[in-house]
Amino acid sequence: MDAVERTEAAAAAWRRGEALAAEGDLAAALAWLDRARRLTRGDADAGEPTLDLLIATLHLRRGSPEAVACFASLAAQHDRREIWLGLAAAAARDGKRTIAAHALARAFARHAGVLDAALRHMADGIARAAGRPGWCAVDEAGRLCLGACADTVTARLDDRPWGQDVVDGLRLPEARVLALRAGGRALLGSPLDLAAQRRIEGVVSVAEGGIAGWVWHPGDAAADPWLHIRPAHGKGGF
Repeated sequence: MDAVERTEAAAAAWRRGEALAAEGDLAAALAWLDRARRLTRGDADAGEPTLDLLIATLHLRRGSPEAVACFASLAAQHDRREIWLGLAAAAARDGKRTIAAHALARAFARHAGVLDAALRHMADGIARAAGRPGWCAVDEAGRLCLGACADTVTARLDDRPWGQDVVDGLRLPEARVLALRAGGRALLGSPLDLAAQRRIEGVVSVAEGGIAGWVWHPGDAAADPWLHIRPAHGKGGF
């Protein structure tokens, strides 16, 4: 099988696996996706991390013990919120408290995103199992989220005491680091690396008399960046 045939076969196996997963036949889906992965190994443009994440997620859905190892392998290579959350869920399900707490802390400390009821419930359980007084995170709107905290929460913003009353839903100021404690212990997810959550990566180039490129927030992949175009001389821009 030459390179073109291998690529086409991998794409067909991937599509078949996704279709079977949508139908709920997870065992068959995993067999086809594993075939796609074998065919794409070593192909830098084949989207292996996305395929591996899909496989790990299906293992988690099946309750398979392979889920922890799959997510852990991905987490060692890619700092993505969905990977850390998948690892936390898989480890918590298998009773691996230390792994679950570390994974959830990495997801919350370096990434912002939606915190729905299911995620909050999972975080409550992981924080209690880890002996933490609660957890902290930042949602997709840049607001502080707190969970399972019975004691008053105190904060240091950029290593200085923050006099603000720390409550769930508080909108955060521009800062680099927010450290939160309750009952003398750090919340799970603290310190929050706000700089990592808000960082921007992108590329811009001149193309056909205009500009072209891309930009995103690696720490909050669902957020749309604001682009400001300014002239080299004079006023204006948008």
